[in-house]
Amino acid sequence: SDKGFFQLPLEVKAGNWILEEIESPDFYLINSDGQNFKVTNSNIVEVDDDGDPILTVTMYDKAVKGQIKIEKKGEVLTGVEKDKNGNTKFIYEEKCLAGMTVNIQADEDIIDPADGSIIYKKGEIVDKVTTTCNNDALSKELPLGKYLVYEYEVPKGMIIDTNKYKINLEFKDNSCMFASSQDQEIDTYLDAIGIFLCPLDAII
Repeated sequence: SDKGFFQLPLEVKAGNWILEEIESPDFYLINSDGQNFKVTNSNIVEVDDDGDPILTVTMYDKAVKGQIKIEKKGEVLTGVEKDKNGNTKFIYEEKCLAGMTVNIQADEDIIDPADGSIIYKKGEIVDKVTTTCNNDALSKELPLGKYLVYEYEVPKGMIIDTNKYKINLEFKDNSCMFASSQDQEIDTYLDAIGIFLCPLDAII
């Protein structure tokens, strides 16, 4: 029910049982493991209004959450050479760029779907992530909702991009551990040398 419980209309005989979930509330994963329980004379501690015994079985569902992956790549000066006319030519290669730190900020009140309470208030910084070259710059698991991602610190010689980029961690379905999000890109600049791209994705 909308109160989070139900009562079987028929009597359950003594023995070993398993409670299986076939549909879960939105924003929660289906509990595919089920919940084992045993009915005996000794574990009945409640009765209903008619005096019939009641055994309470509790099953837990995990909330669907999202993660934001930060990856920064760009042209890096790797060498200098001269052409046949003696002119200096700079050589650039696209490489990963480590050491950029971004703030992840709630772009709305982030609500707990279980009770409607506020987990994060709009404007609250919920995480900081620093890029690496190991493809592992991930935010912590975040509740579903809208967030802003923006640069907070950049490696020496780079200019902070002052734009704030919107990320929406959206509910996909009851079987997906992580939420889905549209891809985003952040453009930053290396002191008038090159342009850097920073795609941000939700991990699925």
